[in-house]
Amino acid sequence: MNFQRFAIRLRAALASRWAKAIQAAVTLLLVGWIVTSIDREVWGSLRSTSLVLLAGCVLIFASAQIFGGLRLFLLTPGLGWRQALLTTWVGYFWGNFLPGSVGGDVVRAFKLNKAGIPLSTAAGALVIDRLCNLISLSVLVAVSTLPLSLRLVTTAELEWLAVILGLAVIAVGLLLFMFRARFVGALARGAAPFLVLIEKPYLVLGALLLSLANVGVSILAQWLIAREMGIPVSYMELAGIAGFITLIVMLPISLNGLGLQEASYIAVLVSMGVPNEKAIAFSLLSRFLILAASIIAGIVLLFDQTTRSSPRAV
Repeated sequence: MNFQRFAIRLRAALASRWAKAIQAAVTLLLVGWIVTSIDREVWGSLRSTSLVLLAGCVLIFASAQIFGGLRLFLLTPGLGWRQALLTTWVGYFWGNFLPGSVGGDVVRAFKLNKAGIPLSTAAGALVIDRLCNLISLSVLVAVSTLPLSLRLVTTAELEWLAVILGLAVIAVGLLLFMFRARFVGALARGAAPFLVLIEKPYLVLGALLLSLANVGVSILAQWLIAREMGIPVSYMELAGIAGFITLIVMLPISLNGLGLQEASYIAVLVSMGVPNEKAIAFSLLSRFLILAASIIAGIVLLFDQTTRSSPRAV
């Protein structure tokens, strides 16, 4: 009971105005630090990046949502693939602009319900969808841990790996602890998708493969930019870095990870010997990929009839 009371109080504290104010302050401080760090060398690194390559990377990064939409199609009985893709795009847009980490899921549940999917089924499908993405991310991080740790050892910065891994474990543990009741409740209410998965295990394999593609192409876009900028990092090393930072961003430190993601990339890359100006430029271009993909999702949203009124109706 004490743990339950603690979890309830912690969730209430994180949802309070004071918590949001602190997150906003942290976001402003981090963003302000990054902005003031932009100098002539950083601008030079940004200008040296090929616009053609950058446009291609935006398309590659945005294509991750296609794999995510197909995954949702597999996991949601009775949902058409077009509606699944549309739901994923719209959810991605709102997830990047609504405060909090679950705003996009609320919009997706709203759209699934509008498409005739019961809320219990939609909740279960979205939980599995999130879980598949987390598993695929964890697999990439686990596989990339060895080359990343060897790289850090050679640069005498193994402590960064320990710090990042520790924060990642804390982030996952905190999220599971805080929302365990909601997670279990969603599993219980969304029994239909689970029964389908048990009867058709190939759906699980398909969803996991699509999740790997979803995460993999996102990292591919970032790696192509890193290679264009002359940053000496392999794909697997960047996969480990991006995976760890994604877990860190889950911590309720800043608003939607804004500023925290960029600062984390800068800290890790600089510790690996990457020049400061290139690390800052890379972190900015990584954020640009997210914003550009969100604009594409926003264009999709303009042609979507079911969410024109506003997700506040959820």
